[in-house]
Amino acid sequence: MKKYYFTFGQAHTNNNRYQVIFAKDVEAAYAKMFDIHGKEWAFGYTLEEWTDIKADGFFSNLKPLENAYTFLTYLDVA
Repeated sequence: MKKYYFTFGQAHTNNNRYQVIFAKDVEAAYAKMFDIHGKEWAFGYTLEEWTDIKADGFFSNLKPLENAYTFLTYLDVA
């Protein structure tokens, strides 16, 4: 499973937070984000993108929400 990060816009309830989602791929991560937060979020990032952005000093004031996980089936791991 890969780690994906999502941020929220200024007008959103969670504007000072970020969401981590563990998923098999980016499509599954985005689907889970829509399941959890609907349209109330702004951008999604891979672990690599998030690491680069954080290294540049962005998002240092954001606090994480509880991690979310997508469900893997036998076919996903076989």
